[in-house]
This record gives sequence, structure tokens and C-alpha cells, in this order.
Amino acid sequence: MPAPKLSVRINEDHLRQLCCDKLGFKSVPRIEIITRGHQRRHYGTYDPLRNIITIYVNLSEQAGDRLSAVNSQVLHTFLHELRHAWQHRNWTSEHEMRDDRRNYSEQRRERDANEWAQTHAAEHRALIRVSRITRPPAGFARLSTHSRRGL
Repeated sequence: MPAPKLSVRINEDHLRQLCCDKLGFKSVPRIEIITRGHQRRHYGTYDPLRNIITIYVNLSEQAGDRLSAVNSQVLHTFLHELRHAWQHRNWTSEHEMRDDRRNYSEQRRERDANEWAQTHAAEHRALIRVSRITRPPAGFARLSTHSRRGL
């Protein structure tokens, strides 16, 4: 059975308030959500040159029934990448050079982004909503049409 298709919705007002009012951005980063064709279930990137946050969501069959966990992970990934956008605007190149010599998990920017995302996840849980795209089985739709004609 293939993994269910997903819809990811972002509360634009909440996003604008978070980015502009709380983080001091002049503009909201562009957001791309890719829900198919990626090997990892949850993963994100921030591209400072194009000011784009990309979030990859690809459910495995095992994760299909745990939509709340997927929603939490997508939110964490988004907040983590948003923190990278903030770091790019506020940290010096000295921070970057020091981090480049360390393993990924030991980099200050990664620890900071993870901590910030964890600290602010509850406050911003209404920012992103992941849901399944459901369609009634083809036979059910035809049955429904026939039963209406008989009335």
C-alpha cells in the first residue's frame, strides 16, 4: 500500500507575525513544501541566496497512522530552518567559519536551531497543519449517485 498523500498548510498571518514582528525580518522567506519523491520522511533546508525554506515530507507506510507526530516533526523542521534564516541575518561570518570545522551535530548553528525550535514549538503549533488528502473509493461514489436517483 502506498503512503498517503499529504496536504501541508501554513497559517500566513501567524507566519508574518512570527517573521516580521518577533524575528525582525523585513520580508517572510519563501516556503516550498515537497510532499513526494524524497527519501527522508522529514527534512528541511534554508537557502540564504534565494531566501527559501524547503520542507520535505514523505510518509512511510509505518508513519501513516501517526499524523500528529508528522505534524510535530514538520513544525520542528520548519522552525529549525527559520532559525537558520535568522542566524544568516544576525550572526557574523566568524560564527560560520568556526562551525565549518565541526561535525554537523556539534555545530553551534545546528544546536541553536534545534534548541530554538524545541523551545518555540508549543507557542507556534498553529503555524503548520499537516493532513491526509482523502478521496472516497470509486465504488462508493457511484453507489451514492445511484441511491440518490432511487429517491
